Amino acid sequence: MLESFIPDLTPEDAKVLEKHLIPKKALRGNVILEEASNTRDLYFVISGKVDVYQRMEHSGQVMALRVARLEGPVLIGESNMFLGRQRNASVVTSEDTFYGIMPYGNLLRLKKENTDLYIRLIEYASQVMATRILDTQEHVQKQVLKRTDTPGRALAFFKMLNDSVTICRPALAKKLFGGAKFFSE
Repeated sequence: MLESFIPDLTPEDAKVLEKHLIPKKALRGNVILEEASNTRDLYFVISGKVDVYQRMEHSGQVMALRVARLEGPVLIGESNMFLGRQRNASVVTSEDTFYGIMPYGNLLRLKKENTDLYIRLIEYASQVMATRILDTQEHVQKQVLKRTDTPGRALAFFKMLNDSVTICRPALAKKLFGGAKFFSE
């Protein structure tokens, strides 16, 4: 069941992980993870699909934005497991879904009982989170470039999204990225 999650996970290791999971089945439309909850539990969506929603307020009105649709096998809840903050999204099943919850206390027990497996799980969760961040960064960059027709407009758009964005000196740009023609303000 869990062999598809972590690369090179042996059937024996999968059984160890499964002992730390609480198996769940949710029908379509069930909320399996709530925004603003303080849990650090890790969710293993084994099969099924889930939608990730974030709350956004603007001008006194609230919107529930679907920001992702994920299909099992997929790990969710990893950022809160690392950060220990309130969850920033709710997760709703978009079809019948089988999943397992690893309570944070069970994760800490795994750390004591099987450090090697714990490290592999943490490495995998780190890879999942880093991939999501890099994919989002790449998507935003592509969308900005698609919607602007000059480097100056693209820069202005990026600055609007992140006010720390600046253009580096041409000499540094050449050192970093080679002999291309570089835009300067």
